Amino acid sequence: MTKHSGNNHDKNHAHANHEHKADHKNHNDEAAAEQVNAELVTEDRTAELEAKIKELEAALLASNDKYIRNVAEFDNYRKRVSKDIAAARNNAVSDSLFPFLQVYDHFKMAVMAAEKSTDMNMIIQGLKMIQSNFSRAMEELGVQEINTVGQKFDHNQHDAVGMEVSATVPEGVIISQMTCGYKMGDRLLRPARVIVSSGKNLPVGEEAK
Repeated sequence: MTKHSGNNHDKNHAHANHEHKADHKNHNDEAAAEQVNAELVTEDRTAELEAKIKELEAALLASNDKYIRNVAEFDNYRKRVSKDIAAARNNAVSDSLFPFLQVYDHFKMAVMAAEKSTDMNMIIQGLKMIQSNFSRAMEELGVQEINTVGQKFDHNQHDAVGMEVSATVPEGVIISQMTCGYKMGDRLLRPARVIVSSGKNLPVGEEAK
């Protein structure tokens, strides 16, 4: 009876060892499988990241190329604008000077004639012709004279250089004009320099001058 029990014990022990080895083997297999899966996931993730990096590098390169092209295009645009502005300025100067070339020619002719002649009437006629040409040249440019005598003083167009007592001209009205003013359209080129009436009495402080 004791011998039979011992044999059963040995058999059970051997079976347990077998199961333990089987469990250990299964555990090792599972661990190996997990490691393989982890390596596969890592490889997939690495490949995904590498693809993303390449995509970003390509996008960066394209963006950099676009930036370089935009900078070059803007530089070319700036040069064209500068060239156009310079050309417009030169054209404006040329257009402004052209009407005065004939005036200058007539002025030189008048000087030469005055040096050779004592006829004052001829000299005066020459000066009047120059004045007429000059006025016509300014009209072509749209320049208008501002004649102010008899007008109410306007600080936007007139420059008062003095005041004068007058029994006939109301206070604040321009008595005389020293130099006329000029304007082009609505733009004042130069105010007229004028003497303004103070009425019958000078303002306080003017008597001491």
